[in-house]
Amino acid sequence: MGKKKKSLIFLGLFLIFVILAVAAPGIIPVKEISCQSQFGPCRSELENSLKTFEGKSLKEARAGIKSLLKADVLIDSFDVRFKLPSGYEVLLIEKKPVYALWDLGKKAAALVDRQGYIIAIVPSTNLPTLKGDNLFEGVGQTLGEEKLFALEVLSQMFQFYQVKEGALSKDSLIIEVDDGPRVIFPLQGDKGVLISSLRLIISKLESEEGGKSKLAIIDLRYKNPVVTY
Repeated sequence: MGKKKKSLIFLGLFLIFVILAVAAPGIIPVKEISCQSQFGPCRSELENSLKTFEGKSLKEARAGIKSLLKADVLIDSFDVRFKLPSGYEVLLIEKKPVYALWDLGKKAAALVDRQGYIIAIVPSTNLPTLKGDNLFEGVGQTLGEEKLFALEVLSQMFQFYQVKEGALSKDSLIIEVDDGPRVIFPLQGDKGVLISSLRLIISKLESEEGGKSKLAIIDLRYKNPVVTY
């Protein structure tokens, strides 16, 4: 076989390979789609939605999977990987709720992630909860700085004093410490300084006989905290 003929054969095979590589994603059907999150297998409703792309072409399925995942407010990030012989593996990081808002008018709770993004509306929750009127609109909303600040303060109060509820007023966060005082926080400032000041005041007064129980209000909205008995 001459060199020229061999070259033509190799060129023909190369062209066939290129054509198949370009056309295959639009022709070959997807046989299986698997899904894993940082918590293990993906939630059943998401897996069922992904299964609807099985049987579609690789190209169509990939586009549909990406569109589905981008629209899911519970997903923080994702990766769609091709899996031999003709499937996809979906790896994703789901958002995790760490705070909650209870709207007195709606009588429902909004679950909030660490960035202040509302990821679900539920009838009840065990998370530390900030209560008030007109606190949220719905899933997908990003909270303003003051509400997120109040939630972060409440979370720290839960760590130190196991307080699970706080009330949001127009310009302050009000928290009742069990067997202790009512604490009024501003809605801005240095959270670390505010919590440290509160702990110092309570610790100092606890050293006195019955000090903690005698406290009525600790107002931290001022440069010099106001303590009322």
